[in-house]
Amino acid sequence: MKYLLLLSLLIVSCKKDNAPKAKKVDVKKSAEMSINEKIFYAQGYSYGDRIKKIAPTAQDTTAFIAGAQDSFAGKEAQVNIQAWSAKLADLIEEQRKEKAAKMIAESASKVQEIVSAQGLEKSESGLYYKVLVPGKKRRIQDGQGALLAFKAMHINGDVFEKTPAKPTYFYPYSGMLKAWREALSHIGPGGKIMIVAPSDLAYGDAGAPPKVLGGETIIFELELLKIKNIK
Repeated sequence: MKYLLLLSLLIVSCKKDNAPKAKKVDVKKSAEMSINEKIFYAQGYSYGDRIKKIAPTAQDTTAFIAGAQDSFAGKEAQVNIQAWSAKLADLIEEQRKEKAAKMIAESASKVQEIVSAQGLEKSESGLYYKVLVPGKKRRIQDGQGALLAFKAMHINGDVFEKTPAKPTYFYPYSGMLKAWREALSHIGPGGKIMIVAPSDLAYGDAGAPPKVLGGETIIFELELLKIKNIK
């Protein structure tokens, strides 16, 4: 029961500000725990860490604790466990979309500020772009790879990824972000382009944690160095 209370404490501590404060539980230090206690502590901590990412409300936490207590006590479940457990994925996806939509709305004005300042064009897909150097006439196709020098930035200008000084990796065209594929349709080898990619052309609602949040608009500067056929 101590570990059930510990799990409850962990989850409630991750709640919103209006959540009730959990009663402090006296837990043994690691050196004082038996092997079994360490195993169950680890299970409780790991599960609590997963649950907190869903950001449950105070009422959600109460329901979670009640379910755990009923299970420990051997009581009959009050809901169809199989049916309602399956809905967790739907809840996570719904929250993901809500967070992404909020991110898109909050960044809209900043994106337009960048577009205006840089004089970017907008394509039918919603990609903002500006060809800096057109390069050669040759265009990359499926079955080919691109040797790129690139810089990826948040809309505040912070760089979160870039290629080394002498890049060697050829990115398969078929596996690129939609934004990259479209960008490379505008330039050939030796060409450079700046793009502002909305999330649906970049990392989507899921983002690319921890560097990119769901719904984020990303700025890329791409230089196409070479094209070659790949398997």
